[in-house]
Amino acid sequence: MAKDIKPDVDQLAAAYEVGYGKPPAHTQFKKGQSGNPRGRPKGSLNIATTLKRELASRVTVTENGRQKTLTKGEATIKQLVNRSAQGDIAYMRLLLPAMQAADAALAADERKAAVDLTDPALLSSLVAKFNHGNHVVLKASSSVNDTGEEATGESPGVPGTDEGGGHD
Repeated sequence: MAKDIKPDVDQLAAAYEVGYGKPPAHTQFKKGQSGNPRGRPKGSLNIATTLKRELASRVTVTENGRQKTLTKGEATIKQLVNRSAQGDIAYMRLLLPAMQAADAALAADERKAAVDLTDPALLSSLVAKFNHGNHVVLKASSSVNDTGEEATGESPGVPGTDEGGGHD
């Protein structure tokens, strides 16, 4: 059995040129060895997750002589509003931008909710997208169709196909 002969360090140095993007061989990571051996501990949370969890945790507060259970986020906002109402300028400076951001978020939600899902033009465009461009005309539902006959509830079909609406 032949032994693996490892090249001499001097031979490696002669064959490998150190430069930009080419660190010295002795400082490079060894095969199979991580650059961050201990790494991030399992189960550690980022700051956003920790903040969200803490703001959602519940605390007991006394308000007007009665005890209530609120989330820490609700208690913080309540205190921010109360101190601002008492005239504390520092709290007012914190509250006003928060109020503007909340108003903007509510306005955006109202714009999203303002879409009329019964609009025939909107529905036709959506159906056309799902039908890969085949043109479909949607009409308002009624109990009588265009020819004066009572509607049967069947789909009129797509023109140019054998689906529904055709006569034998």
